[in-house]
Amino acid sequence: MPALEKGLRRRLFYTMAVLFAVVTPLALLYSRGYVFDFASRDIVSTGGIFVKAVQPGVRVTIDPDITRETSFLSRGALITSLLPRRYTVRVEKDGYRPWEKTLTVRNEEVLEFRNIFLPPATITPAVAFTAPQNGPGEIFPLAERREALLAISAASGARTLFVVDPETGRSNLNFIGIHAWAWAPKTATFILGRRSSGGTTQWFRFRWIADGREEQIRFRGLPAAFSADAVTPHPAEPEQFYFSAGGSLFLQGNATVPIPIAEALLAYAIGDTRIYYLSKNGFFVESNLLGQDVKILGRKGLFISDEEPARIAIAPSGVVLIRDSSGALFLYEPGEDAELQFVAGNILGFAVAPEGDRMLFWDAAGISMFWLRENREQPFDLARTRQRIIGATEPIIGAAFNENGSHILFATRSGIRMVETDVRGAANSYDLVGSPVDSFALDPKTLAFSWTRGPNLFRARLQ
Repeated sequence: MPALEKGLRRRLFYTMAVLFAVVTPLALLYSRGYVFDFASRDIVSTGGIFVKAVQPGVRVTIDPDITRETSFLSRGALITSLLPRRYTVRVEKDGYRPWEKTLTVRNEEVLEFRNIFLPPATITPAVAFTAPQNGPGEIFPLAERREALLAISAASGARTLFVVDPETGRSNLNFIGIHAWAWAPKTATFILGRRSSGGTTQWFRFRWIADGREEQIRFRGLPAAFSADAVTPHPAEPEQFYFSAGGSLFLQGNATVPIPIAEALLAYAIGDTRIYYLSKNGFFVESNLLGQDVKILGRKGLFISDEEPARIAIAPSGVVLIRDSSGALFLYEPGEDAELQFVAGNILGFAVAPEGDRMLFWDAAGISMFWLRENREQPFDLARTRQRIIGATEPIIGAAFNENGSHILFATRSGIRMVETDVRGAANSYDLVGSPVDSFALDPKTLAFSWTRGPNLFRARLQ
């Protein structure tokens, strides 16, 4: 092959040098997320969107032009080099309902959505159990058991309790004529109260073990005719229990007479290691299980009235929640708070996420979420902040988080819905059940949910 002429070689060299000088910076800019925006006729830095869905192999569409499919293993998809502007992102899969948001992508920012859940397009409820007697039913989950308690009310005010396995639809245990009850998961113990015709309550204990049977509770050191106002099982000792009478709280332990814990009480709750109670003068108090190591945790604006008793609840994470007589919600976290902290007013109900990092509460206007811990994932919420998740057009009768707190299932009298807790670009919400509901419960791990209508217990699954 003959050698190129010197002039031609020179022209080729300079041409390649010019191309190198032009292309190299452009390639470097592109590798760092810069592209040419024809609309603004300028080189701009880009952003991206990352989505991750619970279901594998979902389609991700950004506006009409960009389509990806999530990885089968990671279940995520990253779309980069997006110009800074608004986009509509849609995630879908055959047989499921879609997820969609309209969002603004900014320079050098990747929007992350790591908890996308697509509910099935069709949800088929099944009757899990029908009580053998008519009357309104209410379902109560039993902590640390897969069974639930179905309470059927009678005209007399007493209830028949059916312990139901929603998976099999079987009920091998029931209690008749119950006016009050409590459950201790660690000892598998029920406390049952039956009101007599004279107005006093007789108390019984049942251990859910082989050959378990009801036994009437006897209050040691007290007259045979004595009747407690309320009885609560000990969290760890099946033979011990707490009882209240005349506004005072006692422990029936190993001693020959009851041990006084506190007096002049309005409300109390027994935790795994601590007791929390409200005194009649409005003070919030903490002690150990023997009533010792007493700490007064303040009286921070609590409103107390006999017409609407205050309520204390202890979440599995140890967070203590108080709803006072006006509907105001307060919280106390052992190890975090020195006194009660106000959360919100006019609250109708509340629930804490299984991981203990957030809680929800609802009022007449809708459902809000309150962060107990800092959220270290997008959208990076601060601890002790709250946000409205969804409005309500009718009263909410129950709500609960899924296992990681990314979604809330809630019920009204006309049905059951699900809403995501990430409100960026508006929270996606879905109608799950469109028939009347009396009560509602959710298994956060399996996303199986149950509800009652009359004596019937229904059940459905989301996955």
